[in-house]
Amino acid sequence: MENGVVRSAVIGAGLLGTIHADFLADQQNADLVAVADVRLEAAEQLASKTGARAYVNYEEMVTKEELDLVVVETPDHLHKECAVACCQAGVPYLVIQKPLSTTIEDGKAILEAANASGTRVLVWYGNRCYGMDMATQYAIRSGLIGKVVYGDCITEDNIGVPLVMWGERSRDWVANSSPANFLATHTVDRLYWYFAPARVERVYAIEQREVLGYTPDLYDVFLFFDNGLKVRVKVGWIHYVEGGVESSELFNGVEGQIINNRSTRFYTRQGWRVNFGKE
Repeated sequence: MENGVVRSAVIGAGLLGTIHADFLADQQNADLVAVADVRLEAAEQLASKTGARAYVNYEEMVTKEELDLVVVETPDHLHKECAVACCQAGVPYLVIQKPLSTTIEDGKAILEAANASGTRVLVWYGNRCYGMDMATQYAIRSGLIGKVVYGDCITEDNIGVPLVMWGERSRDWVANSSPANFLATHTVDRLYWYFAPARVERVYAIEQREVLGYTPDLYDVFLFFDNGLKVRVKVGWIHYVEGGVESSELFNGVEGQIINNRSTRFYTRQGWRVNFGKE
């Protein structure tokens, strides 16, 4: 880092990679040095827009460039190779789009590489920046509804997400991921944030594969926490709706209730409400 300016790079020039590259290029205390994507045209297009250098090979990029920060925005199942290469190149900070990995083995490989190199690895969970989620966390932590005993969290993606969101690459991308990787990681992260230091100690779940076939359609899960909290988490991406995603949360406490309609749904407006107090 020179003169307080973070020399950064992005691996993956897709939707989220473009968002992060644009953000970094616009910061006074950051310099977007390079972007990498296996699609050279996509890398060059993003590099041209942001003033960065384009690479088709991320290993070449992290070897040639002196980088303080790399953001990994590849498909879920490709995080390990990028992360390990960054660690081995001595990149000090690494931000990976959730999930960290799609397998336990890949996750361990990333952490082992980071421990060996001293790289600090952070996983990007954007939901913690949303106002209604922040209000939910505050209400729970402040005890406004007393001890929370039950939660119901539902997130449904439009079926267009697994079918067409990534163009001709959609099927291959989705076949190596799932609603658990793509959606439930956000939900579980919010739950750990809301209810820390409580942790999940038991999981009961069903998986369905009747619509898409090459990837799970949905998961319906019950999480049992070590503080007695029980939460149902349902995630899927076979929803036939006009919008992209429908998401809601409900939490029952011994002294009240929180309703967090995170998005507009049929006959339901986006909004947040807390009912609390004893009669």
